[in-house]
Amino acid sequence: MSEGELWDRVEELIERAYVAGAGPAKVAILEEAVRLSDTYGDPQLGWYARRELIEAAIFAEEPEKALAPFAWCLAQCDRDPQEFEESDLFWPFKWVVDNTKRIARVPMTGLLAMVEDMERRFLRQGAGLRAVWKSRLELAIFRGQTDEARALYAKWDSTPRDIYADCQACEQDSRVDYFIFDGQDARAVEVAGPILSGRMTCAEVPKLTYNRVMLPLVRLGRVADAMLLHQKGHRIIARKPMFVEDAAHHIKFLAVTDNLARALSLFETHLPWPRDPLASGRFDRFEFSLAARFLMERATAQADSPLALRLPKEFPLFQDSGRYDPAPLAAFFDSESIRLASVFDARNETAHFSERAASERSLHDLVTPCPLKPPPRT
Repeated sequence: MSEGELWDRVEELIERAYVAGAGPAKVAILEEAVRLSDTYGDPQLGWYARRELIEAAIFAEEPEKALAPFAWCLAQCDRDPQEFEESDLFWPFKWVVDNTKRIARVPMTGLLAMVEDMERRFLRQGAGLRAVWKSRLELAIFRGQTDEARALYAKWDSTPRDIYADCQACEQDSRVDYFIFDGQDARAVEVAGPILSGRMTCAEVPKLTYNRVMLPLVRLGRVADAMLLHQKGHRIIARKPMFVEDAAHHIKFLAVTDNLARALSLFETHLPWPRDPLASGRFDRFEFSLAARFLMERATAQADSPLALRLPKEFPLFQDSGRYDPAPLAAFFDSESIRLASVFDARNETAHFSERAASERSLHDLVTPCPLKPPPRT
């Protein structure tokens, strides 16, 4: 195959990936493009294919598959800075740093070194540090470091925007996340206003914001408002199994409002099983386990007969009959949430995940029945 034919073939794969849309299929196609470029030892082609793969893996909720191609691209920048411009990696740098913290097998020393490397490269290229401060803030929130997060929020929010800052919708969503973490539900909902009204949107917003503010709205006594957000968000994720973490937020809300039938439907669709060994220590699995534990505890309290569920044969509690006692399922996901909390806490050097696993048992006290109604027309 000539060099021209090689480029044509990789271009064809990338076009196929674009048509496939975000998800695992797109990632698989681009992995083939990377293999093909490596077969012929063309660094420029390898760079091109890997840049596409990094973005696809992040937005397919498969961040593990972005790590190796990103490291390869960074190495090319260091090896031949004239040919490979490191500032071309600054947007992917943000994605990789912000998603790597969600992978428990990546050690904290590696995470911190990655953030330090990000800052060093940004400074070397004369870039602003707003994106760096945001990455540090999100890591502090993830570790449950309240004082650190408050200091970093102030630094991030006071640093001028530049070309590497997230879009305004994403930054507003990050403010919402911070205020919820800081226990300021009313402030979080107020800050979410421009997003919820449709004045601020992007590829991930308002989906992420819907997830964040449903339970704060319930805590504020605004259950009907939260239900409207659930209905809008449900349309986005309902038939997309890759949105495991998103589904977990909606499952919790549905269980809190006693809409168990829809919650069980999301549970079936998004259950992350068979468990991919690569992804078994990932944050979205922790969130899903907490949501599933709460759902099955609610079902145990209400069900007068076994649940009819379509679960994969690989699931440890699979039943040929398709009938399930919710109590053992609740115990299983309780064990999973405790296991994952322990793994993340050991990596993060805090007790934040174990504290969350314990504190979310109080969701039962938040239960406020609110029957589903037909979704609003848009």
